Amino acid sequence: MSQAGIIIAGGNSTRYGQPKAFALHHNKPFYYYSVKAIEPLVKGITIVTKDLYIDNFNDYKGKSETITDLAPYIGLGPLSGIYSGMSNIIAEWYLVAPIDVPFIKKEVYERLMEKRNEFPQAIVPIVNGRSQPLLSIYHRSVFPIIEKQLKAEELSLHSLLKLIDVRKVTFDEEKTFINVNDKKTHRMYRE
Repeated sequence: MSQAGIIIAGGNSTRYGQPKAFALHHNKPFYYYSVKAIEPLVKGITIVTKDLYIDNFNDYKGKSETITDLAPYIGLGPLSGIYSGMSNIIAEWYLVAPIDVPFIKKEVYERLMEKRNEFPQAIVPIVNGRSQPLLSIYHRSVFPIIEKQLKAEELSLHSLLKLIDVRKVTFDEEKTFINVNDKKTHRMYRE
């Protein structure tokens, strides 16, 4: 089974006050942690970002390639980013992560991948009763479903999960999944 990574880096970071992808955590940019959690498990990584930031990701070469959302779905959020990443690299499974989870670990994806043999279309972590669709694994079979949603302007990942076969995996460690939306949250968990 082949796996590829998709890093979603297209948000506006308005609450953070600067592009979160390049904010530093222990002297490394936030996106570095998402890449490092996925990289050992995949054949390649696609970072999907805005045209404005595309060159800023060139510091990290590794297995990654940086692209923008595909037309006509430019700027339509994470669903468009997943669609564009799937269009860019062919694999059976896609490990997806946003750029604002500096505490994410490879072990999360390893645990999720254990459910692949149950033949779901998505494997989603559940933390404190809440699903984490941006820190999940998606099967190639969801590609046409995502495209249909984008055409219908149904942009919610939670809506996608209602349309496909999902396996849920419960995690107890909340910090690993912390989404750093503002500098106060970052300071609180920085250590």
